[in-house]
Amino acid sequence: MSPKRLVGLLATTVTILLVTGVPFAFAGHLQAPDGNPTGPASASGPQGTSTLGPSPAIPMLAGTCPWLVPALAAQGFDDDGADNINGNADDWNIVYVNLPENALRLRQYNAWYGTQPGSPDYTCGDLNAFGPRGGANSGGATMCLTYSDQTVAPPSDHWIQVLREKPQSADGMQYGNCTIEPGYCYHIDNLNNGLPRPDPFYDTAYYASAKSFSDRPFHDIIAGYDWQFQVFPSKVSAPAADGRTLTIYDGLWWGFNTPEPGCAALLSFGLLFTRRQGRRATRNLKV
Repeated sequence: MSPKRLVGLLATTVTILLVTGVPFAFAGHLQAPDGNPTGPASASGPQGTSTLGPSPAIPMLAGTCPWLVPALAAQGFDDDGADNINGNADDWNIVYVNLPENALRLRQYNAWYGTQPGSPDYTCGDLNAFGPRGGANSGGATMCLTYSDQTVAPPSDHWIQVLREKPQSADGMQYGNCTIEPGYCYHIDNLNNGLPRPDPFYDTAYYASAKSFSDRPFHDIIAGYDWQFQVFPSKVSAPAADGRTLTIYDGLWWGFNTPEPGCAALLSFGLLFTRRQGRRATRNLKV
């Protein structure tokens, strides 16, 4: 897909949702009874501002994320030979499945500045072992997404998160796809300590459960940072054998940025995207 077509697709998606008045809080597989966002869309301090983007978060149907397949292919999680990288064991058959209405619940989505508390002040579904986040001049976002019914086993047992970053980070250039959009990289959020993993799942590298996903990324406030994410429930069959099937379900598009001056109008339409420099030092590591 050409860069022009990709940007057009992203802009059209956001514009259609805004113009047609689709109710973000109760759109399809996502419900958000606590609001969307659930808290401040921006937070400011002496060094600048952290701003959600997109805001509100956007429900994504399985198979509609233009960043996901290129990012999976870059690590070999695709059909045999699809990425043209020698040595990648490309034996993953990807299928997409839609979730029932209101299957997922957005429990928290807000921007913040400074230091954020850990547990017991912050929990997410069945996750309750978070440490504090941030620092004096840090800006970030908190996002908690869970299955709505926490009393039953969900259809998936993992989460996949893909990120779109600008400028390109070392992780993105080494483990992602930086050839589709000039200046951008797409890569899978599975790089704990910068090491490639045998699977594409967020929860095998960071703190999540089958029922609940949380991410609280942050960085020191520097104008121009822009991090964008799309997260999807997922599962894999026969993980130790060839011919694995990776099932990806409906998910959510979210993110935050520290804007350059004069960018507020664009941010309101969710048309700015991501940077991911040094992210592995600012994750929800298991504690």
